[in-house]
Amino acid sequence: MNGTYQKESSNKFSNEFFDFHIHLFEIQYKCILNCGCAKTMDEVRAEKYLSYCFYLARLGSGSVSPNPKVGAVLVYQDRIIGEGYHQQFGGPHAEVLAIDSVRPEDKHLISQSTLIVSLEPCNHYGKTGPCTEFILKNHIPELVFSTLDPNPLMSGKSINLLKANGVNTSGPYLEQDGQELIREYSCGIKNLRP
Repeated sequence: MNGTYQKESSNKFSNEFFDFHIHLFEIQYKCILNCGCAKTMDEVRAEKYLSYCFYLARLGSGSVSPNPKVGAVLVYQDRIIGEGYHQQFGGPHAEVLAIDSVRPEDKHLISQSTLIVSLEPCNHYGKTGPCTEFILKNHIPELVFSTLDPNPLMSGKSINLLKANGVNTSGPYLEQDGQELIREYSCGIKNLRP
């Protein structure tokens, strides 16, 4: 093995950017060295997958404005079974693409998986339907997010709706990174401009 970890090449969602198993321990190790704190494994896992969501979200740069850049992954037992990012203004959102990308042989796992997303899911009708409805329709039991949406139509309301409907939610995690990712979007919302 030469001291390196090899990923399964048959995994549809393999990506050279990210080695999930090794990176999990790197985050925890850096945290202990830098601040002396020890994060729970749930926090470390959330940050690991959110880092990948940020990477996915950046793939939409230049194509989604005035909407925010968003990335999402659907995880079943520490394995990504779906991933997506908002690719184009007016197109499907990251959450929908992540769920829709699940292979047919893994569809039965959707209702047992955790949806991890870089931004609070939307809860209003615009060019697409609310992601919260899609999450509930697919019986996603758990949601992890990085930051709340600054849009007054959401701004925590989506999280509250999901919680009220039995979805276990946790976050924010890596909130500064999540807010930096949507800086242009936030500026537009705060200054009432596209």
